[in-house]
Parts: sequence; structure tokens; C-alpha cells
Amino acid sequence: LRREASREIDSFKLQLFKSSNERFKLEARKIRDEERSRMDKYEQEWMVKHEALRMEHEAEMKRVREEYLETMEYSEKQFEAEMRKCIDQHEIDLEDSKNSIEIEMKQMRTTHERDMAKMDEDYAEKIAEKEYKCSQELKQWKIHRESELKR
Repeated sequence: LRREASREIDSFKLQLFKSSNERFKLEARKIRDEERSRMDKYEQEWMVKHEALRMEHEAEMKRVREEYLETMEYSEKQFEAEMRKCIDQHEIDLEDSKNSIEIEMKQMRTTHERDMAKMDEDYAEKIAEKEYKCSQELKQWKIHRESELKR
């Protein structure tokens, strides 16, 4: 009966360890998912902000073109040269903005991936420590049980 009870206790402790370990893994997965969700939210906000900036640039371009058409009668050649200069600069600014957006996105993604890798390392270490601790406790318990059985 003692051996059977001992086996049941061992089985119960093993199940408890497995469920504890599984809960820990689920919690770690949940934290990673929340972090990804948070970063996706930041990325979406960032995209909305830059889409508004693009729309402002397009609205500005439209305004400049309308102004060109209104004043064409007065100084067609002169205004055309000024407009070309404005459009070229605007295109340069748009390209610069696009490049800076891409760089910023890459930096955010790199930071996020680095943070996620660090978190994965931290949780892997915690899991390894917990497994080691549980295995040591199990060994001590077995030694204690065997000494009790020898009595």
C-alpha cells in the first residue's frame, strides 16, 4: 500500500510539475503575443501618421498646381520655372520622407526583434531553472522516501 501510495504521490507531483510548467509556458506565450500586439498597434499608429503626412503632401501639391493654373496668364514662363523647382523639391522631400520612414520601420522592427529575442532568452533561462529546481526537489523527495521505506 505504501508503494502504491508513493507511486500515486509521484504521479501527482509529476502531473503538478507538468501543469505548472505548461502554465508557465502559456504565460510566456501570452506575454510575447501581447508584446507583438503592442508593436503592431504602434506600427499601425505610425502608418496612419505617415499616411496623413503623405496626404498633406498631396494636398499641398494639388494647391500648388491650382495656383499655377490661376497665375499662368500673368507669368507663364517664370511661374513654370518656379513650379518645376517646387515640384522637384517636393519630390526630393517625399523621397527623403519615404527613406526616413523605411529606416525608422527597420529600426523599430530590429528593436522589437531584439527585445523579443531577449525575452525568449530570459524565459528559457527561467524555465531551465524551474526544471532544475523541480528535478532537485524530486531527487530529494525520492531520497527522503527511500530512507523512510528503509526504516
